[in-house]
Amino acid sequence: MSLGRRNIKPSKQRIPQIPLIVNNIPHQGLNNKPNQKNATNLGTNKNKLPNPPPQHSIQFTQQISQPSQNLHFQCINNFQPITNSKSQDLTYQISPKPRQSNKKRNITLPSTINNLHLDQMSSSSQNLILPNLGADIFDRFLKVNLENDFFTSIEIFLNECLNSKVTTVWLTITSLKMLYSPFNQKAISDCTALVGFKYFEKDAAVFRIDDPKSHHCYDKYADHEEPTILFPLFNENNEIFCIVQSSRNSPFSDEDEHFAKWFTEKIKLISRFYLPNAKNLIYQNIQNSDVFSRLLLSLSDATNVSEFFEQLNENFAEFFGCEKIEIWQKNGESVTRFSSDSQAIEIKDFDEAGIAGECLTSQKLLNFFDVSIHQNVPSKYDHENGNRGALFVPLKHKPNTNNNENENENGDKNGNGNEKENEIEYCIAFRSPVKTVLFTDQDVELCEKVSPFILQGFLNVLSSSDMKSELEKKQEELQSLNELLCVIEIISSRLDTDELIEGIISRAADLTNADRASLFLLSENRDRLTTFLQQGLDKRIDLPISKGIVGKTVQKGTILNIEDVYSYKEFDSTVDKESGYRTQSILAVPIFDPRGNIIGATEMVNKKGEVGKFTDFDVRIVQLFNVFCGIFLENSKLYKESLELNQQLKSLINVAFSMSKKESVQKVAFELLMSAKTSIKASFAVIYLKGESNKHLETFVSDVDQIPPQLDHGVSYDAMTSDESLITKTFDPQYQKELQQVFGQAIDQALTSPVYDTNKNMIAVVTFFNKECGSFQKSDLKIVNAFSFFIGIVIEKYLYKCTRKDLDMNLELKKYIKPKERELCGVTPVSLELTEAKKQIVKQLNCYAPDFKGIDHFRELFFFYNHFKLLEQFQITNSNFFNFIFAISSTYNDVPYHNWTHACDVTQFIFYLMNEAKMDKILNADEMYCLLTAAICHDANHSGLTNVFNVKAETPLGILFKDQSVMEMHHLTISIPIISQDNINLFHKFDAAGQKKMWTMFIKMILATDMAMHFNLVKKASEILEGNHEKTWDWNDDEIRILALQLLLKVADISNVSRPFKYAEKWCDILCDEFFRQGDLEKSTGIGFTSPLNDRENNDKPKSQIGFYNFICYPLYRVVADIFPELQKNVDSLTNNLKVWKSMIEENHS
Repeated sequence: MSLGRRNIKPSKQRIPQIPLIVNNIPHQGLNNKPNQKNATNLGTNKNKLPNPPPQHSIQFTQQISQPSQNLHFQCINNFQPITNSKSQDLTYQISPKPRQSNKKRNITLPSTINNLHLDQMSSSSQNLILPNLGADIFDRFLKVNLENDFFTSIEIFLNECLNSKVTTVWLTITSLKMLYSPFNQKAISDCTALVGFKYFEKDAAVFRIDDPKSHHCYDKYADHEEPTILFPLFNENNEIFCIVQSSRNSPFSDEDEHFAKWFTEKIKLISRFYLPNAKNLIYQNIQNSDVFSRLLLSLSDATNVSEFFEQLNENFAEFFGCEKIEIWQKNGESVTRFSSDSQAIEIKDFDEAGIAGECLTSQKLLNFFDVSIHQNVPSKYDHENGNRGALFVPLKHKPNTNNNENENENGDKNGNGNEKENEIEYCIAFRSPVKTVLFTDQDVELCEKVSPFILQGFLNVLSSSDMKSELEKKQEELQSLNELLCVIEIISSRLDTDELIEGIISRAADLTNADRASLFLLSENRDRLTTFLQQGLDKRIDLPISKGIVGKTVQKGTILNIEDVYSYKEFDSTVDKESGYRTQSILAVPIFDPRGNIIGATEMVNKKGEVGKFTDFDVRIVQLFNVFCGIFLENSKLYKESLELNQQLKSLINVAFSMSKKESVQKVAFELLMSAKTSIKASFAVIYLKGESNKHLETFVSDVDQIPPQLDHGVSYDAMTSDESLITKTFDPQYQKELQQVFGQAIDQALTSPVYDTNKNMIAVVTFFNKECGSFQKSDLKIVNAFSFFIGIVIEKYLYKCTRKDLDMNLELKKYIKPKERELCGVTPVSLELTEAKKQIVKQLNCYAPDFKGIDHFRELFFFYNHFKLLEQFQITNSNFFNFIFAISSTYNDVPYHNWTHACDVTQFIFYLMNEAKMDKILNADEMYCLLTAAICHDANHSGLTNVFNVKAETPLGILFKDQSVMEMHHLTISIPIISQDNINLFHKFDAAGQKKMWTMFIKMILATDMAMHFNLVKKASEILEGNHEKTWDWNDDEIRILALQLLLKVADISNVSRPFKYAEKWCDILCDEFFRQGDLEKSTGIGFTSPLNDRENNDKPKSQIGFYNFICYPLYRVVADIFPELQKNVDSLTNNLKVWKSMIEENHS
């Protein structure tokens, strides 16, 4: 949980004191008037700190008095523990923040830390230390820690000291039994991989291994292939708080192991000062007390519950690392839920409250990595944010009534009992962590300690409705924060770099009341700084990184706040001299990308007003501003890369169109070859065909005219004979001389890859010579293999123009269609006429596709099209339509679910919808024709493997279409050439504009079947129908009509859920079989399950179906029924099936 830093002027309003009980212990809040006599400063006390009290003796008093107008809240180093000699209760005071001078501050470390030298260690520990180790080296660590968080400091320091390639700190998440890396955003089970192996040893031993892959616990997700050293770090209570994993190219030595042991001892000694530990500094996770004061003030600013949650979720959920915060209250036998998205909801049944109900009942803290794994079926409230993590903190509150006080004072024998009876139980739910994948132990601790204050503010809102008018004393800094939110909104809404930077700078100066602002970005060579937009200047500033104040900021990675720049020797006055502008003060702050690399800096020029120098608040605002700059500049960079990838994908689709033309085969192969060449930045490229008897290669296409027609030696020939991909950097002198004659320059490297047909037979070799910069890498080989897949398709077509499938098609055509019937349009051939009984079945919801086998699928498709007279209208002959069905059906694979039967099932449901809703009165013939055709083609050549699997397993399709709709793009590249064949040509009736419109509809409908697009499409349609969108549902709007077509195909794609339950369950079993097949493959390849549904050993079919029905199917069916009211019966059928699944769970539990 990463907390931002805020500096807010405190309010004069006194917040009413309301006692709280946390974990059954009274809390009195934060006392703003501590005992100064007994105050102890962590930074100067040379005596040993008092032992922190037990958890249930920590007290708080949430009361804020009126401070001085210019009082700032100091950072964490100014929290001072106050101890009372008569008791061990620990409270904290907040000291005024001193004004900083212009000079560099001398930082005084706590004396306890300064004295952590070798003489404090045990003799056995000292013997482990190398001769050259001493206190100075650990002082280096402490300096690193001044500029970074504790765990990042460990990684940076050990990376340097161990000369490591990468060092990772894995935090122990005891509440989840997991290990978590904040830097990598990875979470693993604490019994997984070498890291888990070391953790389960529970000792201080250092574990070294030269070949991690040879260990039985090795896991490529968490471990590295290079030599690795692992060791635990302990806190002062001798508990492991993290595992350090460090890897480098060379093995670790005994000296490295001794160093690790020495470092372990040192960390243990200082852990009490640096670890987020409630026993020494309750708010150590809050790096600036301004955050806490801002929280209190903002919550007090609310006048009603709605405003309270708006403030809590919109402005402060980020501080707790979650998307949403809720408060639940137990009222006898019922529960009340308070949240931002609704009024207070009273829930009569505790089971309906889900995990919150369990927390209220048990009064135990509950932490979940995934709410779906809860032992009971989570409630709808648990599913609102998806099956993600959630943290539930229990609290108790005892109303402070005079009656109870009098009873206690009089010694009423029932006083204690009354106190417990009057206690009201609450729990605060923190849902969906956003900056990490789970709630860490530090997150849990922080939420536990901050929760009483959230509840305090909530109770204040309930008891007082006029607090908002008394908290309006924070104008200037709140205005800066509002400006920051506006800037964030601007940079969040744009991805184009030029527009993005313009939007940033246009508002940046307002944040700090600066006269001008500039944004400097590092060049690709990281040696120059250039302004992309600069206020008040006509041309960009371009200067070396070693020049000027901003150059020093970027070089050193430090903030420079200069009040008088002309007295600063690093200032470059060139721009002032050229422009005539007088620079007085400058604030320069570095910008980091999400990986921690400096990518530039912002420069605020000339603070307006009487102060002249930028304030500490300005510094913090610009720091926070730069965090978002770094993130969105990185996103903009990724956006440009995605545009380039999208352009490649468009070219591949264009190639797919060309692949249907016989005369363009070599041209298509050449275009693919050039695309691959550009992608890997090669200088030359050649495709060779495999000759007869494997004795030579024949040149097919090349970008060089002098290529010999045949080749019987060299790197390409070696790849053919070895059947392996090769990266070659040394050549036989004679062969190298031949290459130089052919290409006209020296050839120093080559990348060669075999090309296979669909039967995995090698048919060609593709070779690339010389890389424009650097050397060929394995990543280049992956790209080439992806392109080789499509090159293989092209070459196979070239080599086998008349395949067995073509012969079979002609035979089948002659078998079912008489010669005189072949050129007819709209008249079904006699042999392909569907029986009357089956015609009635396909018009109903009660239709089971597996009952239609073989040629019956052809018959029903002829019936669907001719029923609406589509083949007649678009002049599609019987032979052309038969060829289309035969060709497209041949592309479907023999997989359990996504096969030809599924395609016909989806098409039948589309036909059923058209009849049921009388869509021929709403949709035009073009749309109905395209919709039926898209249904037939939507899963062409499906492998039975999901998009996620293809990307994670790095299959050729996963590499080529990464970050796109992998399988849907593949279905299009398969079906488009078939539709365009001369003996099919379904869209020949349309002119150029009409064909473009038909292809657009066809492509958009098939892409919509990607589940990644599901929620956006359903949400958009719902908002339009409900009037919450800029558009209205107007059938004259082409975009609305395409959206309706997309929704119809999507609902047909999952139509099994609305069939009668006997069919719905059968389809479910078939789909599970395909999931299990993928899961077995995932286990065998070691990539891990991409979905829990793929694990055949832990399958809960009813539970999985309930979630699928509730969150995927029902919203889609509901919105389609809103568009076409006649389809409400499908919603009813789905609802009935859902009840059956639920009853099956109830039976299992009973």
